[in-house]
Amino acid sequence: MRLVANLRVFRAIAEDAAAEVKRLQDGERAAGSGGITVVQRDPQQRSFKHSLIALAFAGSYLEALLRVVATERLGRECYAKLDRQKWENKLKALGVKDEGVIARCERFRKARNEVMHEEPLDLEAQTSRVPLVVAQAECEPAIELVREIARLLGEP
Repeated sequence: MRLVANLRVFRAIAEDAAAEVKRLQDGERAAGSGGITVVQRDPQQRSFKHSLIALAFAGSYLEALLRVVATERLGRECYAKLDRQKWENKLKALGVKDEGVIARCERFRKARNEVMHEEPLDLEAQTSRVPLVVAQAECEPAIELVREIARLLGEP
């Protein structure tokens, strides 16, 4: 069975958006006079917006990749049992045993969920114990992860 999905499109959108985040962040740190680094503002939040796009589509790509590969290898009925499972469980079902990849996948899943399903933050009640996810910081690791998973699963 060979299934067709928008895998390449999802991955390309994620990679293009992550590259734009890097370009924008590099541009924010322009060299000023006397060797001083000048951090420019991003009032349109372009870096953040592209980070959201990268994370959303990296996750869409990963979900689609896992669905296609699992359906091809395990069959539709077996995949149906995995459908609502976490990405890490799907990877394990597909034979991925690298605990580093599994841990990075869990981190990506949690970071993506945190960013994409944002809860309002009460700044007055905020404590130092609440970790904040910075979307821009998660882009490059997410893209590297989905590329590695694609290689592990034999996808281009």
